[in-house]
Amino acid sequence: MATHTSNNAQKRLAVLIDADNAPAAIVEGLFEEIAKYGVASVKRIYGDWTGPHLGGWKKVLFDYSIQPIQQFAYPNAAWASWGDYDARQLERDAAFARRPSLLEGLPHFNARKWHAGLYDNRPKGLMQTVESLGLKWQGTYHRGIDDAKNVASIIKEMLG
Repeated sequence: MATHTSNNAQKRLAVLIDADNAPAAIVEGLFEEIAKYGVASVKRIYGDWTGPHLGGWKKVLFDYSIQPIQQFAYPNAAWASWGDYDARQLERDAAFARRPSLLEGLPHFNARKWHAGLYDNRPKGLMQTVESLGLKWQGTYHRGIDDAKNVASIIKEMLG
């Protein structure tokens, strides 16, 4: 029996966890069970980390040295911004933080170019475009969430 345990202690195992479908309460028992078969040398957990529902897992990631991997709930999603500045800035911020961008891997659409191609081929500022389409400006100019709402209203208008 001792030989069996020593052989298993040498085995290196990869542990991949589906966080969206497994509660964090299993973590201690999970790693106790895995230890019977070897050493968990790779520990990754996949889930949509953008929402609050994985809070239990977030609390134990560090304690168990588990690497979280972003897996969006909407795999066919894309995102848009007014110009390419936001896309570049998100990449720079992620690089500075030495973390992957939460939008990495999702297609980005430049709504400003899209609008220019559909309407008059002249790119305009965000507020000017909202007003030219007869839409109501929402919030404060150059505030992230407010700009996002206004870009969304432009896209909705362009999609008809």
